[in-house]
Order: sequence, then structure tokens, then C-alpha cells
Amino acid sequence: MSSEYVVAKISLEGISLIEEFADEITSKLVLDALSKSLKIKTKNISSSIVGSLNQFLGSIKTLSVKMPNLESYIDRYTLFKESKLKPSEILDHVLLLPQRIAEDSGKNVVLMIDEFQKVRTLR
Repeated sequence: MSSEYVVAKISLEGISLIEEFADEITSKLVLDALSKSLKIKTKNISSSIVGSLNQFLGSIKTLSVKMPNLESYIDRYTLFKESKLKPSEILDHVLLLPQRIAEDSGKNVVLMIDEFQKVRTLR
């Protein structure tokens, strides 16, 4: 797809925790959104957002990308990863992430979730 789109495909096969679901969506959507905003292509995306961002950004010391909705999401996601939010408190934010990225980037967001019915059973 062209740079007009932010695209992520994930599978819920083998994912049983809300945290795993949040990590997967966050890493794939955030990295694609940033790469499209910065017009950089990424080749390797791991499931750890921190590791992925470190790999993606390399040795860049300061980077400013104006994406207020995404910044707000990352703040909430960070609180969740620090165990300051419960999994149930982050799930709505994870599901709204595509909309937030679309609003910030002005790009269409395509999120494909294989085995989506398993969202009901995440704990």
C-alpha cells in the first residue's frame, strides 16, 4: 500500500493476555505511523515497542513528531506497562489507537486482526 496508509496486520493466535494484544498493536501501528510520518522504511519490527523504537531510531538523541493523540496514548501505555493501569483500563485505548493515528497523521489506518473473536477471551 502507498504512504497514504498506515497498515498493521496481527494475529491473536497464541495471544491470551490484554498486555500481549496491546504490545502487538502498539508496536506495529506506532512504528508504521512514525515511519510514514518520517518517510522512513523499516525492515524489522519486533514485538517489544521499546526495543523496536530503539532499533528504529538508532542513535537519534532528540526527535519531535507532532502527534498529540499518539503522545497521549503512549503516556497511558507507559502507565500500563509500569503496572499503574489495569489491563481492562488500557483495552479501550488500544482499540482506539487506529483512530488516534489517523487523526494525527491524516492517513488512512488499516488494521487487520486475524482471529478477532479471541478479543472476548483476553484477560
